[in-house]
Amino acid sequence: MLTQLFLILLFIQAFQTRVITFSKRNMNEYADELITPAPVHGKEETGIGYNVPEEQPSATVAQESVPESKVEASGYR
Repeated sequence: MLTQLFLILLFIQAFQTRVITFSKRNMNEYADELITPAPVHGKEETGIGYNVPEEQPSATVAQESVPESKVEASGYR
């Protein structure tokens, strides 16, 4: 009984996947549905974004934040 139920559910899942995938004329239509633009909130410019993370600036140490004594002790100069 449990095996029959499993096979029926497996058949339904496989059939739904094939109908969704192969009902499209080409795979580009299928991909367009997967990558949907999302509205961007909280930015100066209003528009559509694709949820791509913004590039973070590289971490740099301000020259004033390093004590002069440590610079001299390291022999960097």
